[in-house]
Amino acid sequence: MKKTFALFASLCCLGLLSLPASADTLQLVSVGGASSGGVYIYPYNFSINGSSTLAPLMCIDYSREITFGETWQVTSNNLALDSSVASTDYRADAWLYAQLSTGKYSNSDIQFAAWSILDPSGVANNSAFDATAQNLASMAEVAAQNSTLIASGFFSGFTLYQPTSDQTGWTDGIPQEFIGAAQTPEPSSLILLGSGVTGLVGAVRRKVRA
Repeated sequence: MKKTFALFASLCCLGLLSLPASADTLQLVSVGGASSGGVYIYPYNFSINGSSTLAPLMCIDYSREITFGETWQVTSNNLALDSSVASTDYRADAWLYAQLSTGKYSNSDIQFAAWSILDPSGVANNSAFDATAQNLASMAEVAAQNSTLIASGFFSGFTLYQPTSDQTGWTDGIPQEFIGAAQTPEPSSLILLGSGVTGLVGAVRRKVRA
């Protein structure tokens, strides 16, 4: 009986770890007030699923357009750790997002470095994409492939927000992608998750004893 229960518990944990990306609703509420090179830069302040607590996110698609008040559906994804170009680029942007809190670089240089990762041609002729931003972009690409940094769990601290194919609420073509600190589950969600697992465990015990 104990082996059966232990096996079930292990499978349960594996299932929880492999849950698909969650679906969320983003609404652009405001920006930090700064602009550089003729465009707004970090922070973009968002309401996630109608929350009154705004999340400061960094835009990573230079060429896409959004408007204030626009709402759209996104998938909230963890960063992949494989060696594909797309996964490496997103990790590079995550590394750049982390630099915002260090005070070593300006928000403008970090923002333009991040934009250059996915859209190098878009920022190539913008004067704000200066030597510092270019150097930052190169450093980010190296960090994104650093096996020690990957193994440390550093990249688990970020969430990538990508628009779904549901075009409800779109006003200016495909919304931009954003990156930010990893979402913390709501206490109520944790309670529901815990009670759900407890219920499953109880059901298995009753079935084994029957």
